[in-house]
Amino acid sequence: LFIAMEFFAGASLRAWLRSRSRLWPEVVEVFERALWGLNAVHQAGLVHRDFKPDNVLVTDDAVKVADFGLAKGAPAASDGASKTSQAADVEQTLSRTGAWVGTPAYFAPELFEGGIADARSDQFAACVTLFEALYDERPFLGGTLTELAASVRSGRIVTPTKVALPPALRRVLARGLAVEPSRRFPSVAALAAALRSCRRSRRRRRVAAGLLVGGAIAAATFVGVEHRARVDLAERTQACMAEGGAIADVWNDDVRTRVRASLLATGVSYAHTTVTKSIPMLDAYADAWQSARTGACLDATVRKLWSADDVDRSLWCLEQRSMALASLVEQFESADTAVVNNAVNAASNLRGLQLCRDADLLQRLPAPPDPSDRGPIREVVQQLSRAAALEAIADLDDALVVARTAATRAESLGHPSLIAAARVSLGVIHSRKGDYSAAEQAMEDAYFSAIETRDLEMAAAQSVQLIAIVGKYQARHNDGRRWGRHAEAALDELGIGPLAHLRAGQLLNLGLVDSSAGDYAQAKTAFERALAIWEETLGPYHPNLAFALNNLGSVNTVLGDRAMATTQLERALAIKEEAFGVDHPHVVSTLFALGNVLQISGAYEQAEQMYRRGLDVAERALGPDHPDVATGLSNLGSVYQTIGDRRQAQPLYERALSIRESALGGDHPEVARTLYNLGNLFASAGDDQQALRVFERALPISEKALGPEHPDVAASLNNIGTIRVSAGDYRGAKPYYERALVIWETALGPGRIEVATALGNLGEVHAALDDPQQARALLERALVIFTSHPGIQDGELATRFALAKSLAASGDRGRAMTEAVAAADGYRAAGPDGAEQFAAIEAWIERHRHPR
Repeated sequence: LFIAMEFFAGASLRAWLRSRSRLWPEVVEVFERALWGLNAVHQAGLVHRDFKPDNVLVTDDAVKVADFGLAKGAPAASDGASKTSQAADVEQTLSRTGAWVGTPAYFAPELFEGGIADARSDQFAACVTLFEALYDERPFLGGTLTELAASVRSGRIVTPTKVALPPALRRVLARGLAVEPSRRFPSVAALAAALRSCRRSRRRRRVAAGLLVGGAIAAATFVGVEHRARVDLAERTQACMAEGGAIADVWNDDVRTRVRASLLATGVSYAHTTVTKSIPMLDAYADAWQSARTGACLDATVRKLWSADDVDRSLWCLEQRSMALASLVEQFESADTAVVNNAVNAASNLRGLQLCRDADLLQRLPAPPDPSDRGPIREVVQQLSRAAALEAIADLDDALVVARTAATRAESLGHPSLIAAARVSLGVIHSRKGDYSAAEQAMEDAYFSAIETRDLEMAAAQSVQLIAIVGKYQARHNDGRRWGRHAEAALDELGIGPLAHLRAGQLLNLGLVDSSAGDYAQAKTAFERALAIWEETLGPYHPNLAFALNNLGSVNTVLGDRAMATTQLERALAIKEEAFGVDHPHVVSTLFALGNVLQISGAYEQAEQMYRRGLDVAERALGPDHPDVATGLSNLGSVYQTIGDRRQAQPLYERALSIRESALGGDHPEVARTLYNLGNLFASAGDDQQALRVFERALPISEKALGPEHPDVAASLNNIGTIRVSAGDYRGAKPYYERALVIWETALGPGRIEVATALGNLGEVHAALDDPQQARALLERALVIFTSHPGIQDGELATRFALAKSLAASGDRGRAMTEAVAAADGYRAAGPDGAEQFAAIEAWIERHRHPR
């Protein structure tokens, strides 16, 4: 056995530096070439993990990055190699126990904190190496590992005295050595481009002096072919850098200053947090765009990797992304409270740029329009970008006007991809406005248009959206899951890579459908998979993670894992508070979800405090008449209703109802849900007449807003039936229970608790109407469903007792007593809450144990 390796007749960068004195431009030039090598490592889906002067090799005509003994697959890459869970566990353990891999002197701050190495930590190591090469000392002091770690994490860079470097170069180093990974360059390619710019600036300053003496030495200078090739290469590279710099027309220091001032001028309490979070995101996006635009040019004219068609596809993709950034910046420059509320989300969810640099994927998408047709098409794309920006900041009415104008213009141009894009825009806005039927129609049209034009990215995106629009918000669960299969097919055809966000979205929306359908275990799995993708591709602190964690926490609350739910919701809250500010309205939903966990756990006082905290944030941030305030009021009302304080609960429910009617309109489903709460309160107080009036008012609202077969309609029907039974009107209750049963069984499936509830109620009605055989069949079915779920379910004990009475009436005294005793035991275990029912069943048992 033998290994054949390339012989490299050179020295390490450390040895090269020590061989003689080097001027900074010479060092930077060598370093640029090393960075392109490191960039190739990252493009291959790897992380070096030990970049330092000893692992860079230099000769007169080449610079190479070496020693990949510690290299690993990049966390955010999908390079086809699978890492076993055991290997991942080992890597995590190494980081967390202090047995680090690599050389600590070049570690990024996040590695000292147990983070996983990625391209950004490689970039940090590269900047430590460059700092050392330029100044002959490292940027961070520390005589021990603990001292070094503290110095690196604090960002305290030493002040060198030996060498004076240009300010631009010092700024490049400072950015590459930023403590926060998001503040560094978007890639080492962008770092290399910034270093090239520093050298180019110096060359421009010196060119005049060179011209003065040029004539005197011209006769003695031989300009060889190699020199001309180097000059040509430099000129072509410089031209590419200039093309990348075009993003400055959209985002530059002046624009940044205006955006900052505009956001702060709103006076919103969390505006400063919004500025500190959103502006760096826009900085990073502009840098990434510049890198992508420069890279596309270099691939075509310098590296000779791309064809003219590849470049055209990439540039059209990047132009659309640039228009989207410009439209969003325009909204930020005239900010109001709504803009501040949505700025961080809008900035963090600008469409990714990776697609624009993936030549293989670009070739599988529709070709861009012919250059001669792009003028009118570009105008429509700009309109759609503006509509998207308005939608992102929640200005939905204006967004809809702009999108409709763009759609009309797109139809007149007859360009299929443009028409589909306009339908997408309309669908998204209709969905945000709650008009799910219109959203479904627009997005379905866009999906089939995308299929016809082979635009699989758009097809995947629309099918992902339709999962939730159809499956959750219109409660057509199986239809939603079918859209999930469409999304799966499109994404499998495209491959994940730059479209990982769509895979995460698909899983998240399938989880919402499963949760809506009551399949909470399946929903949990889907949410966990979506969260894992976002953690891998976006990092552990991206705002999107908070929304996935909120869903997971809510599902685990239902599944009874309250400890896990609390952990997930507290993590979501921490991410939101860090990203948006502690008093931003985005934290409200998480505070309410934490309140729900506390209330279900019986910690009513703590639940009340959590609800009040969320309500306080909502009222201060959104005003006293916002729908989120109504949610907080309803939550508080439910606490008071649960503990029997109806006097405090009623005005809370009534204020919530007033807010929702005013803000959402009298026909909104949230109005119906508030009426249900109020009706239940009246029913619990024994005011059946008032309860019936409220429930009958809620029913047509639910039917109109959600459709006659929606599960919420069944809930209203069931409530009306219960009130009629309470009044002794069994015949009047029967059709309500029957219709509720059909809706729940069809929409949710035959094994749901709601179905058991309807069966139990209907069974009791048949028993009261002297139909014991039918009553027994219905009650037996209900009990089978109840007992298939862990624990004792609401209504289960009442169903057991009703079945006992039905069995006794049909002569089966033995089993009747068994069921009655089981019901009594359950109520006795419930303590004071079940005392009244326990006493009634005990009396019944005593009568039937010794019949006269």
